[in-house]
Amino acid sequence: CADGSAKQSKTIKTLSVKPLSDLKLLRNENAHEQVASVSVKGSSQVLNSTGASFELIAEVPEFERGSKVGFEVRRSSAGDEVTTIVYDDAEKKIIIDRSNSSSATCAVFADNDIKPASDSVWGYFYLYDIFTGASKSDVCEAKREKLSFHVFVDVSSVEVFVNDRFSLSARIYPCASQTKSDGIALTASGAATFENVQVWMEPKHAWADKRTVPTF
Repeated sequence: CADGSAKQSKTIKTLSVKPLSDLKLLRNENAHEQVASVSVKGSSQVLNSTGASFELIAEVPEFERGSKVGFEVRRSSAGDEVTTIVYDDAEKKIIIDRSNSSSATCAVFADNDIKPASDSVWGYFYLYDIFTGASKSDVCEAKREKLSFHVFVDVSSVEVFVNDRFSLSARIYPCASQTKSDGIALTASGAATFENVQVWMEPKHAWADKRTVPTF
């Protein structure tokens, strides 16, 4: 490098982890929202899209180091019932936070003396620094790879794919009898830029309404 420093680089190979491509066939193009770019800083930005079942993709090319960035799904209008999906840069984790996914006062839980699942589901995930300027005459600059999220929510099922090499899933139980809890929001604890945000709502059914079932 031109500054005389010796930067060590490695080529990393990993198994691809991504959703089945056939899931694109379930997209409802008549219920599609796209946002080219939006900045969020220490808050949540509610999208126009709503739904208990949807597909969401988004890229986060820039965000404050050490912060959390991600999404709120199955969100009530008041924000008191919500499931949060974030990348925690300080902990190097992808987290599905279920601490507020279900209202404890919901009749279905209270009447049956059941406590809804409220623990977080998480997995380690590391973003790599990519160095440009490989020759000695170049200035070496490290640029962190961008976050690419692909999220599927289907009523009580949450599936998260990140950068085509990580996946995580969880079950959630919002109280449908009290609130719709169908809001979707972008969230960041620091400054962050979201790009190419797309949401497909009201997905098509995987099975036809009428189908022939073989008998034996």
